[in-house]
Amino acid sequence: MGVVKGGYSVKLLRITLGLFFLFLGIAGVSPDIGEGAFFELSKGHNSLEILFGVIEIICGVLLLLGLFLSFNYRAIYLGGLIVFIFWIARIVLTRFIWGLNFISKSNLNFPLFFVWLLYFSCELTIAAAIWVVMQRYDS
Repeated sequence: MGVVKGGYSVKLLRITLGLFFLFLGIAGVSPDIGEGAFFELSKGHNSLEILFGVIEIICGVLLLLGLFLSFNYRAIYLGGLIVFIFWIARIVLTRFIWGLNFISKSNLNFPLFFVWLLYFSCELTIAAAIWVVMQRYDS
């Protein structure tokens, strides 16, 4: 059985990731929009939310520009690596540093734990998508 390179599927993934980061960044920067409970970094960290919003906008623009401008593959790969590292840092902050809200007085709140697992798995799926796009341009 042959291996499919997935050129169009990776391009579609790149477009959706670029739009995702662009929209997430705009929501993070704008106090009127908000990111919702799922993508909010942490309550009370407004300056950090704005900083991450700006970085997310830049990540989205970089992902989208890579489709339309001619860069060498190594530059696209390194840009993807930066986006990947940024997303992993966001996961660490939102799920492990500020997001362990399912443990109270040494007791596990199963419904909150299940929601935490759901959010965590979605964030890992986004990280895997970034990894796939990044590996496509590894030289």
